[in-house]
Amino acid sequence: ERNTYFSIKGLDKNKHEVDLVIGGESNTIPDDLEGVKIIKIDSLRRDIHPFDEIKALFQLYRLIKKRKYHLVHTHLAKGGMLGRLAAKLAGTPIIVHSLHGPLFHNNINPLVRFIYENLERFSSLYTDWFISVGEDLKSRYLKAGIGKPENYSLIRSGMDLEKFRKVSNFSEKEIKEIKRSFNLSSNDIIIGMVASLEPRKGHKYAIEVAKEIIKKYPEVKFLFVGEGYLRTHLEEMIRRENLQNSVILTGFRRDIERVMAIFDILILTSLWEGLPQVLVQGAVLGKPMVSFAV
Repeated sequence: ERNTYFSIKGLDKNKHEVDLVIGGESNTIPDDLEGVKIIKIDSLRRDIHPFDEIKALFQLYRLIKKRKYHLVHTHLAKGGMLGRLAAKLAGTPIIVHSLHGPLFHNNINPLVRFIYENLERFSSLYTDWFISVGEDLKSRYLKAGIGKPENYSLIRSGMDLEKFRKVSNFSEKEIKEIKRSFNLSSNDIIIGMVASLEPRKGHKYAIEVAKEIIKKYPEVKFLFVGEGYLRTHLEEMIRRENLQNSVILTGFRRDIERVMAIFDILILTSLWEGLPQVLVQGAVLGKPMVSFAV
């Protein structure tokens, strides 16, 4: 999402008229995109629902046809496939798709992987340009026969790291104040993760690890920073493991750098990533990091 927001904010509004189309489950609608029309498609959801997919495709087609966009730029899996197909049907001159992470990977059912790979290959037939956040991601898609090398650009994720540099120098008093805002004591050891609450981020593995660590070290607290549609499921898992007093879900935060400043250890249990920005940010903060091999 940050990449998309940065891209939109960086466009010259005197030369470009920008609409941002988001799904019905989007819960972090930006409020600082001046001059940008935000359009919500309620039928565009993460989980697979055939009726909703057809409805979303029709709504996107009707929107694109009505607005007569010169360029449609899509992101992520379902939005990317439905958005590009709708743009093609509506006769959009230029269709661009950004790759933020592999849609087909080894952590999903082989049959599902096969289907996803072929859907991406089909979608590439009417995709004019691909933007990848990493060279390895680009290579994986090309190896799968998705697009041609001359139709790819490599644009690594842009990050504002200055604010992370600033909080790396926070005093002990400032750290205590932030901890106090989460009802944490100054002696608590904080293991933190910053990630949206969705299956691919692997929070269930982090909770399983938390259970074992807290048994031995009750002064350890886990802080999960982010929001998402798995929140209720994770809350139930935390209650089931009796970890309510040791695991905190902070929800969506605009001051991620301040929250990360109190981490003693940064973890990342993602099953797959494109470019995990949080690891770069953690490195700037000088935090010890433990991550899956993504």
